[in-house]
Amino acid sequence: MELSLVMPCFNESRQILTTFAHLAGYIKNVLSRKADKLTVIAVDDGSKDDTWTCLAEAKQNLLKEVAGTVNVRVKLLRFSRNFGKEAALLAGIRAVSPTAAATVILDADLQHPLEVIVPMIDKFLATGADIVDAVKSDRGKESGLNRWLANSFYDFFDKHSRVNLKNMADFKLLSARAVRILADLPEHERFFRALCSWIGFKHAEVQFEVAEREVGVSKWSFRSKVNLASDAFYAFSDVPVFLQFLEIVFVILLGVGQVAYFAFILLAQKRPLDRLDYLTFIVLLGVFLILGSNLLKSLYLQRLYKAALNRPQYIIMQED
Repeated sequence: MELSLVMPCFNESRQILTTFAHLAGYIKNVLSRKADKLTVIAVDDGSKDDTWTCLAEAKQNLLKEVAGTVNVRVKLLRFSRNFGKEAALLAGIRAVSPTAAATVILDADLQHPLEVIVPMIDKFLATGADIVDAVKSDRGKESGLNRWLANSFYDFFDKHSRVNLKNMADFKLLSARAVRILADLPEHERFFRALCSWIGFKHAEVQFEVAEREVGVSKWSFRSKVNLASDAFYAFSDVPVFLQFLEIVFVILLGVGQVAYFAFILLAQKRPLDRLDYLTFIVLLGVFLILGSNLLKSLYLQRLYKAALNRPQYIIMQED
């Protein structure tokens, strides 16, 4: 079978030579028994270090190492600036040959173990699934706060959308049909992990343990995680709209309660109203709810505006 590997990279100059060395050995000793043709697609997402230079060297080293064992091609793409992992994944799957039977998406830091690729292929062939999800059996080393935040987000997201992301990763095997559909989806603000679930088709799972990085640190900053959660929240959940509806209902009930209270004071107790502080609080609360509602609408409009600009999700500066 023909197989493709897609690997987004960002500031991985310290890691990429090691990753390609491991990959060369895995291709030569293991993967060559499963695939008679293999394409490795690495996308440099506008790295600030020497990732591109290291990728070029790693490419030559890999081709020399696997020469004579399997038909291997390495394709390198370099962005003009940092567009984000989602853009790198999109560029990678768009570069996949239409003749590839399956495509594996994996990170360049080896936290997605290469040893899981063959079990994913076996599951793909045995079940006929269009997508084989590598599911984390263990999240690896991370702080208690980070673990709690991640689990809380996925629990909330699962309850308020039709997309299951619990313990999921970008580590996946995609059929040719799934690759074609994901590559053609027109939306600008993408969330690859959720889109793989959203398109449907038959899924299968294999479990893996997150490996420790050999060098360097994770490129997933707190801001990156917040942006990813925001994209998932607005693109795959109706919660923002529902929250605005609840705000409107709350303000209406508050107004009805206020009128009833005034009527009680005037008619039942027959005394004048003197609740300036209370009214001030109600007005401020109402303003807060209105501003909150407008903020949610603004976030939706921001995404619509970006889509209306119709700018490309990425710009490829160089190919090798």
